[in-house]
Amino acid sequence: MTTISWTAGASGAWSDTSNWSPAAVPGSGDDALIDAAGAYQVTVAGATVNSLTLASALGDRLDLAFVAADLAQHFIGMFAERRP
Repeated sequence: MTTISWTAGASGAWSDTSNWSPAAVPGSGDDALIDAAGAYQVTVAGATVNSLTLASALGDRLDLAFVAADLAQHFIGMFAERRP
């Protein structure tokens, strides 16, 4: 399995290889990591990955909106806004 990280730091399409490092769209055998700093929207139209990790720096806000998701094994984790 390969970990493929979102590097765009801006809004973009999941299917655009230039938004990922290494330059490949995560597939069913890959672990996708979205933790780039900034405010942006990732547009997904049908994707299957081995795992998806969403992370934000302490104090950042992480908003999620799902229409549909298909994760081959499990959702690893999410670190969202810390509230007092």
